[in-house]
Amino acid sequence: SGLGKLLRCAKDQWSGNAGYLPKSEEEKSLDVALAAAAVDLAVERHAGHLENIFLPSGKALLQYGKDLADFDCVVGTGGPIIYSKDPRQIMNSALFDPHNPTSLKPKDPSLYFDKEYIMFAMGLMAKIYPVEAFRLLSKYLIKV
Repeated sequence: SGLGKLLRCAKDQWSGNAGYLPKSEEEKSLDVALAAAAVDLAVERHAGHLENIFLPSGKALLQYGKDLADFDCVVGTGGPIIYSKDPRQIMNSALFDPHNPTSLKPKDPSLYFDKEYIMFAMGLMAKIYPVEAFRLLSKYLIKV
């Protein structure tokens, strides 16, 4: 199939070549889809979920993992987000999906992206200069 051929081609060109940038519209669409899937998987791994359980007293919900539902903001970083024409398209996959009502992913956060790719450095800098690191992040994180 055309999709299978595109996936094989992308795998061959992109594997081990972190500097490769998609060229065709098909490759760009695939890059966005892969990035959105990666964001979804990453947030699912960190967010908890609810499970229905049955007790002698009746039905109850049991929470596994962390409740991220009320998080105020989500920050995206990495090449596919930074260089995307529409970072929101990728970052929306970090949000709660009503089709998965047991997920505890963020429900209504502000979305930001790290356009200058400085978050890794600010994490290190914050250990010694927390105020300055926060100031730089506030300056360079862009609201989506």
